[in-house]
Amino acid sequence: MIHSDLGLGNIIIHNGLVSPIDFGLCGHGPFLFDIGGLMGTFDHIQLRKAVIDGYLKHRPLNQSDYFSIEAFFIASIYFFMSMHLHNIKIHEWF
Repeated sequence: MIHSDLGLGNIIIHNGLVSPIDFGLCGHGPFLFDIGGLMGTFDHIQLRKAVIDGYLKHRPLNQSDYFSIEAFFIASIYFFMSMHLHNIKIHEWF
């Protein structure tokens, strides 16, 4: 199961515990999709590295996993764009 919309807007941090919320888009999918989506949430490389380091505490990653994360990062951008096509205020960003 993956969240499919994991970003800062769908995460609550309370007393150091990180909890995802809003599971409206969750379902079956590639397990690294959420990690790739999180990469788009952070502008600074140090924060992206912190996400990967946290993930590595639970599961190792191989070289092809890193390629998948990059591909899912790009896919999450397209997903975001498709969800906001109706939002005139964000069209300039597109």
